[in-house]
Amino acid sequence: METNFFKIVLPVIAIIISIGSSITIQANTKKDPKTVIPGYYNTNPSIPNPCNLSIQCSNNVGPLCTTISDGQIYQAFGKEFSTDTTCSIILYRL
Repeated sequence: METNFFKIVLPVIAIIISIGSSITIQANTKKDPKTVIPGYYNTNPSIPNPCNLSIQCSNNVGPLCTTISDGQIYQAFGKEFSTDTTCSIILYRL
């Protein structure tokens, strides 16, 4: 009777553990990767929307993409097209 128990129960336990492991691994690999987008900020308020200083941002919604320069916090914006000279697209932190 003891050998029948091990022949039946141990394979069932092994199958349950393997299914649980595969579900956990799949859940961890399905996280949304963040897309890196260049964000631009302006340290000179007299120039409207220049796109000259660049940092890495994302388009996934979350906290706003900001940077600190000379003790000031600046929000970074993205370009609609890479050839644009103004930046108005709201970007988010990586």
